[in-house]
Amino acid sequence: MTGLRVLLGLGLAASLASCASGPVAGDLTFTLHTPNADDGAIAFRVATSAPQTIGGGTALCTGCRIFLVSVADTEVSGIVTGPLRSGAIFSLTVSDTRTPSAYTGTVLDAASGTFVERGPAGYHITASQDP
Repeated sequence: MTGLRVLLGLGLAASLASCASGPVAGDLTFTLHTPNADDGAIAFRVATSAPQTIGGGTALCTGCRIFLVSVADTEVSGIVTGPLRSGAIFSLTVSDTRTPSAYTGTVLDAASGTFVERGPAGYHITASQDP
């Protein structure tokens, strides 16, 4: 009987430990790296693989707006407009903030503040945990 209690105790401890190391939902910050100082808009895509998911988003830069379309639970496409510079430009609600590298951002197109198309060359987006 004592052996059974020990076994049950170890099983309970292991199951509690596995819950503590599971996914943590929350927001990830996406940082724009741009070769220009006067961008006015970027079109982007962020994707991950199941079981991770991506939810809504918020613009982080002053004077910016974000427009999102959920393509699937694992993918969003969007546009951020406003005075864009290198730095944090938006956050997305995700199912696991412990693995920011699982969320891949791609700049699809960019435009200057006067709406001259620049193309995506030289631009990239990286995800990180909120401070």
